[in-house]
Amino acid sequence: MFRPVLSSPAHWSARQYIRIPRREIVFFKFMLEAEHNLALMTVVDKYDAVIALRFAPGQQWEVQDFLSRMQDEMPLELLNLPTRFVKQDNEVVCSK
Repeated sequence: MFRPVLSSPAHWSARQYIRIPRREIVFFKFMLEAEHNLALMTVVDKYDAVIALRFAPGQQWEVQDFLSRMQDEMPLELLNLPTRFVKQDNEVVCSK
């Protein structure tokens, strides 16, 4: 019997950091849950409204599609942040 070769599972989750209007955090979370919990949302900075999405690397296209649809609902800014970062003088910077 032929069995397809499966790739090994990823050891780490993919992450995307996003800045959204503070008043939209709860709405964003409910919309994410409506997408069958596509990603795990964590509020990184509640004052600057920075959230982190963690998801399986194979679902990157689905997450990007969700984010593009959410841009029609609210302004959001995709952030390219390292895994670790700190806030200094109201700016998010990389920790060393």
